[in-house]
Amino acid sequence: MQIHSAMDTKIRVRIINTGVIHDSAWEGSCRPSYSDGFTKEDDINMYEKNLDKIKKQIKTIEIPEEVEMLDTVSLFSYADKGNPDIYLPKDKLDVLKPLDHKTDIYVVTHPFEGIKIAEKYQKPVIIMQPAGWAVDLPAAIRQMGIILKTYVTWVI
Repeated sequence: MQIHSAMDTKIRVRIINTGVIHDSAWEGSCRPSYSDGFTKEDDINMYEKNLDKIKKQIKTIEIPEEVEMLDTVSLFSYADKGNPDIYLPKDKLDVLKPLDHKTDIYVVTHPFEGIKIAEKYQKPVIIMQPAGWAVDLPAAIRQMGIILKTYVTWVI
């Protein structure tokens, strides 16, 4: 049996571009100033631009050799006018399955999908959020018993 040193172990990180797609233009708690014509297509375009931005930023930062960045993808939940609940169809999480066996840590841009990822894949999830509104994500994941024992810090 070959014993490997923890010093030679890479942390494999997968950034997931996440967010909520609204079915049409309407004002709600997560977009109070977009009631004038902000459509589903506008949401999708905004998140596609964000995915491109994330990929470009990853290429510009110095990532420690102990960190391996895996393919970045998008995963969205949905909000329908008149329905107070945001929902994420379970089959949408399957987009992560092919690389889950390689992934040590997921990094998300929106907390709702992060909680769903942690529930399904039982792995640590970090939110890439400069504001404090996503503080429920770490608490929810800790409540599930998923504890991040390794901390990776970089600014994107």
